[in-house]
Amino acid sequence: MANRLTNSIVYMIAKDHQPLSIVDDEDFRALMKLAVPLYKIPSRKTITTRLDDKYHIIQYKIKAILSNIKNLSLTSDIWTDPYNTKGFLGITIHYIDYKNLTLESIDLGMQELENRHEAVYISQVFKNICEEWNIQNTSVCAVITDNAANMRKAVYDTFGSNKHIPCFAHSLNLMTQEAISSTQELKVIIQKVKHIVTFFKRSVNVADALKKLQRQEGKTEDKILKLKQECETRWNSTFLMLSRFLQLANHVSTVLINNSILGSADSPEMISRAELKAIEDACDLLSPIELVTVEISGEKYVTCSKIIPIVNCLMVTQSNNSKNGSICISKTKHP
Repeated sequence: MANRLTNSIVYMIAKDHQPLSIVDDEDFRALMKLAVPLYKIPSRKTITTRLDDKYHIIQYKIKAILSNIKNLSLTSDIWTDPYNTKGFLGITIHYIDYKNLTLESIDLGMQELENRHEAVYISQVFKNICEEWNIQNTSVCAVITDNAANMRKAVYDTFGSNKHIPCFAHSLNLMTQEAISSTQELKVIIQKVKHIVTFFKRSVNVADALKKLQRQEGKTEDKILKLKQECETRWNSTFLMLSRFLQLANHVSTVLINNSILGSADSPEMISRAELKAIEDACDLLSPIELVTVEISGEKYVTCSKIIPIVNCLMVTQSNNSKNGSICISKTKHP
């Protein structure tokens, strides 16, 4: 019984991303004492040991699975922790489970990068990870990364020149970012919306006023919407920000007007009706790209075969939208 409880705590920490210190928390210990008075809660050291044991068991099982896989693909990307200025290389493996006829994906982990992100070093990291998981180069059919030169060369050096496939979602992300940044009228409007959203994020009073107006419409707490701020590295966050702003535009206008009447000096001006129409047109253009981004990012179905029909459908849709809209996002070529 005690062993099962300890394993449950280990599972909870791993699955729910709880800190190891939870076993020392006063409320957690009080709950466990009430639920199982005779159970002795393990120390952090014991939990750490159990987690390491679980990892090795899972690693052994995954290695056994991979040893029987003759054809697989890898996806990899470098992620930088902005708070600790550390870089990490993540690798995910994809293969078909022919017994159950399902597409499976396994995250092999995040490898901290201790040197400069040069192709030679990244190639060595690839080799070390493949060696650790007993992955043979001959079984790797394709490696999908972004379009960065260092990643492309690292794949060429490690797996061969015919194994690299550029990530379509990443190319679409860059293309859309460049198109937005080259449309001056839209850039100005986006900056205005960002300024307004920032104002609502920083002021408790105006945020509460926005919630109050929605409650007056009869919305319950779980249905009340908040403004969204964009993330500069993700174009779809710009779309989500503009889309949510359109949903709340009338309420935002009311809050800003009331705030100005009260004499708030830092209250930003509401954007004009013409600018709102431009946002609507931009969202009409960006919405299909968002749908494509979501569709092409699936893990439980093959996405590579979808690219050509999706691109053709997207081109037709965008052509029709640009003819009907008052604002046109600049056409941008990208490999």
